[in-house]
Amino acid sequence: MAPPNQLGKRVKLTQVRRPFIVGSTAVPFSDVNPRPAGVPDNHTHSWQVFVKGIDDTDLTYWLRRVQFKLHESIPNHVR
Repeated sequence: MAPPNQLGKRVKLTQVRRPFIVGSTAVPFSDVNPRPAGVPDNHTHSWQVFVKGIDDTDLTYWLRRVQFKLHESIPNHVR
């Protein structure tokens, strides 16, 4: 077991497990969800990915950044 941690310090060889949800939504373009300017005509949906806590718990205490790696054919595929 690792020694007690000073607030904000990293502890080597320690694992922390917290439940969270990774998901995505896709909504077709329509009158309610209009196509933004500059979006190509062959794109049919607005798409969003997300990371959230179980029961909307705050993740910022232990999660600072999320990086998504999309297919290489998508411009700016690492976001």
